[in-house]
Amino acid sequence: MPAPARRNLSQHFALATCIAFTVLIGFLIMGAGTGAAPLYGLAGSVRSFFGDEAKPGAADKRGSALLPLGGAASCTGEQTWPEQQKLSADDGAANDQFGGSVSVSGDTAIAGVPLDDDNGNNSGSAFIFTRNGEVWTRQQTLTPLDGAAGHQFGQSVAISGDTVIIGAIFSDGNATTSGAAYVFTRSGGVWTQQQKLAASDGLGGDQFGASVAISGDTVIVGATFGDGNVTDSGAAYIFTRSGGVWTEQQKLTASDGAGADWFGTTVSINNDTAITGAPFDDDAGNNSGSAYVFTRTGTNWTEQQKLTAPDGGVNAQFGRSVSVSGDTAIAGSPGDNSARGSAYVFTRTGTNWTQQQKLTALDGEGGDIFGWSVAISGDTAIVGARLDNTPTSRAGSAYVFLRTGTNWTEQQKLTASDGEGGDELGVSVSISGDTAIAGAYFDDSLLGSQDAGSAYVFTRSGTNWTEQQKLSADDSAEHDYFGNSVSVSGDTAIIGAARHDNVNGINAGSAYVFIKTGTTWTRLQNLLASDGAADDVFGISVAISGDTAIIGAPGDDDNGSESGSAYIVTRNGGQWTEMQKLTASDGAAGDSFGTSVSISGDTAIVGSMQDDDAGTNSGSVYIFTRSGGVWTQQQKLTASDGAAGDSFGTSVSISGDTAIVGSRLDDYAGTDSGSAYIYTRSGGQWTEQKLTASDAAAGDRFGVSVAISGDTIIVGAYLDDDLGSASGSAYVFIRTGTNWTEQQKLTASDGAEDDVFGVSVAISGDTVIAGATFNSLPGGAEQGSAYIFTRSGGQWTERDKLTASDGTSFDEYGYSVAVDGATAMVGAIRHPNHTFRGAAYVFTRECAANPAPFDFDGDGRTDISIFRPGNGQWWYLRSSDGGNRAFTFGTDGDVLVPGDYTGDGRTDVAFYRPSTGMWYVLRSESPSFYAFPFGAPTDIPAPADYDGDGKTDAAVYRPSNGTWFILRSTDGGVTWETFGGSTDRPVPADYDGDGKADVAVLRPTGGTGLSEWWIKRSSDGGNRAFLFGTATDRAVQGDYTGDGRADVAFWRPSTGMWYVLRSEDLSFYAFPFGSPTDIPTPGDYDGDGRFDAAVFRPSNGTWFVNQTTEGILITTFGAPTDLPVPNAYVR
Repeated sequence: MPAPARRNLSQHFALATCIAFTVLIGFLIMGAGTGAAPLYGLAGSVRSFFGDEAKPGAADKRGSALLPLGGAASCTGEQTWPEQQKLSADDGAANDQFGGSVSVSGDTAIAGVPLDDDNGNNSGSAFIFTRNGEVWTRQQTLTPLDGAAGHQFGQSVAISGDTVIIGAIFSDGNATTSGAAYVFTRSGGVWTQQQKLAASDGLGGDQFGASVAISGDTVIVGATFGDGNVTDSGAAYIFTRSGGVWTEQQKLTASDGAGADWFGTTVSINNDTAITGAPFDDDAGNNSGSAYVFTRTGTNWTEQQKLTAPDGGVNAQFGRSVSVSGDTAIAGSPGDNSARGSAYVFTRTGTNWTQQQKLTALDGEGGDIFGWSVAISGDTAIVGARLDNTPTSRAGSAYVFLRTGTNWTEQQKLTASDGEGGDELGVSVSISGDTAIAGAYFDDSLLGSQDAGSAYVFTRSGTNWTEQQKLSADDSAEHDYFGNSVSVSGDTAIIGAARHDNVNGINAGSAYVFIKTGTTWTRLQNLLASDGAADDVFGISVAISGDTAIIGAPGDDDNGSESGSAYIVTRNGGQWTEMQKLTASDGAAGDSFGTSVSISGDTAIVGSMQDDDAGTNSGSVYIFTRSGGVWTQQQKLTASDGAAGDSFGTSVSISGDTAIVGSRLDDYAGTDSGSAYIYTRSGGQWTEQKLTASDAAAGDRFGVSVAISGDTIIVGAYLDDDLGSASGSAYVFIRTGTNWTEQQKLTASDGAEDDVFGVSVAISGDTVIAGATFNSLPGGAEQGSAYIFTRSGGQWTERDKLTASDGTSFDEYGYSVAVDGATAMVGAIRHPNHTFRGAAYVFTRECAANPAPFDFDGDGRTDISIFRPGNGQWWYLRSSDGGNRAFTFGTDGDVLVPGDYTGDGRTDVAFYRPSTGMWYVLRSESPSFYAFPFGAPTDIPAPADYDGDGKTDAAVYRPSNGTWFILRSTDGGVTWETFGGSTDRPVPADYDGDGKADVAVLRPTGGTGLSEWWIKRSSDGGNRAFLFGTATDRAVQGDYTGDGRADVAFWRPSTGMWYVLRSEDLSFYAFPFGSPTDIPTPGDYDGDGRFDAAVFRPSNGTWFVNQTTEGILITTFGAPTDLPVPNAYVR
């Protein structure tokens, strides 16, 4: 065979570009024991149905529970979260408070710098950092087009893909200092303002933008002092994007809101579910707090449930932080237990939310305010404890919790590598897969500039998280509060700096977008509100979902002084631009709309915790949805039992059609015990369910922070007293059917008095991060820390404690936290040395990469290879040196079964002969082969590494009786199991990330005419099932997102479209690559640990490979009748 031509010609294959469109793909959402829901278009999330006793061959598929939607990267062995990098502003100045808000998404992080002075004193900004390899660099500094002194742009930040939203609480929305939120989008690496969002009814003082969250084309903006049921009860506003334009969809308030509830203080959104914290709700005592969950049906949001801590009490401020992911929500209660703090996780079954567990820091102490910030994704939650005294007083920390089954355990405490007293790491937290970011907005990272702030990136390795980088604003100054809010999505993070002084004025606020290239995070852009003004505190809350982010600006004055607003920013070509400003339709002065925000797809939720619909500061949240690029308010949610002072909307989080709202001052179990409300959307209407901690007590402030990922919620209760006064905790709740129950209470392993564990939380799949901002470390009092918890088999275990590498006393590290997959982010708003300059730290979890399939030369890359049936020849092109190798092995009619049967790290040439049931393996390490019988003529070979020993096991699937037979390489024994039916196709892969292939089948027809995927998890023996694709689609499962778990995926021959269901959060994406006559050949061709889409074109023997890190590869290798080897297991 002649040497092939090898060309990198991306311009010749434009179809590789990922596009958005509205074609239906045969994607159906099903619930346990229910009928089918309507079909959805391209953007969305999937709720799985399963039954631990049910098998795909059985008629009964009702199942017994719903699995969590999210899914942080899952790794075998011990997991820790080492600090990856400290991020700070290269222009930081004293009191900038860089890291006051943080958010991370994939390889991009954003840190808010609310007191940056770019547009005037405290005008604020936000820094975008991106990661390349393991290094984070600033991509851009974001400031709003109308930024002015005092706006505090960056008070909240959130990021999702190429979109960030940044709150500016004192920006002028619909009224002077009513607050605003700014949406920026990235295109070509450049961020531009897409739109400024303000509450339609905003009034001065609403603080719209105090919190922001984003999910796809939907954002939510909290307005802490917005008028809900009564004056200053708080509200949150939902904005949706359609055609690049954001419109207000709905204002959310607590059904039982009361004055001074601070509903909307925090918000979170995931698809059609939003959650809003009301930390000063009084259900369980004065300022006990609560959170409200809202759900969307069609375009209407209704309150699904109010959540409170069962043991809530006075000043617990439950709902101070909230986050939602699928059917799980988390609410922080940083005032719980004499401000040790806690966070409560709630889960939804059907439409009912129940407390799953209360989380506290194992080393929590009174005053830590664990639960100040929370974030959740799948089975992982992060809780900020910004006053934790590790290593020094108020250095701050964040705690990561993991869920195994229904139990949450503390995985790790995160602290800054350079943490110092007063940094307050954990003031904001965000998590995305194996990356977490935590803001430390009082970090003094720049000489002579106090409180400039920074953010620390932590990454998870196995279960080990390392600080990848410290992020800070390059223009930071003292009291910027950089890191006061953080959000991360994939390789993008957004960090709020709500008191950043810029051209918009003092405390106008900003949000910083960071992107990751490789392992390095760089600031991409500084976002400012286009109409920002002094004291807007833009960036006080942020959330990101893909290419859309929402940023709260609760001090914006569009609807009156501090009425608040939130801004939608979107990424287009790498540039983030403000798309739309969201304000509450009924915003009023003091509402603080934007205090909390969250976004999921085309839905956003915004907290307005000082809205007054149910009494002064009872709080509310607003749901906004995007259609055609325009965001409109869909519904205003208030707590059904809201009362004055509940602060409903303190924290919010949304995932799909489920939202959770923290109401940290709800008095359910005593004054300020706190609660959280779950809302689910059906047909545009949201219905409510209230969650409280099982051991709620007065003052716990359950709901101070919340986060949701799939069917799991985490709720911070930062003043919980389990480990001492205000040591803090966080509660995990899970949803089964429509009911939410408490799965586990999380506390820091070293929790102590005043740690306030749970002041911030975030979750991604089975990983939780929780901030403990007042945790004291050996290097200084109250440096703060963050704890990583991971879930396995329903049990959450603390895996790692994250601290800042350069932490100083009083950093308040853990003030904000975020996590997305293998990336975590922790904000430290007072870093360094109590200057409030702020910082955010990025951590990454390092997992051993799954071996590349079809890697014949052992260099970690899939090799282009073909089998020529006519003469039984194998040809492969070595990726290591470009040379060819050829073997004659087999005949026409044999079935290709290549794999590493000998465990030497190289794929062995192998085939299965159906006529005899014989296997033939040509050893890669020597020119010899061996053969053995295993199977019958009608069996389908399905080799994979089922026992996790690094060797491929021979296996067959027998369609006649749905039985699997596996020949174990470990001991030569045979495993057999019935799992499947006569028409099913075997699709084994490591879907749960435990290092072992899972038995799985694809049922092309299914009961609905759509394809059913059934997976038997090797990690815990449970089943998962999805409807994804149609009968004519081809299964191309593989780890496309690099989180260590195989993603369900298919290729559609009729259109050449690829569809990937992300394992980390069950959202999906699609892109065109190939033509109808091509043959799909997925594999890891560039060796980055992620599957690449690829096709072989028989007509001319050409290969097209869409490499995730090295661009398009086009090469000619083969003839029209050849069989591409990487197609061997495409079903």
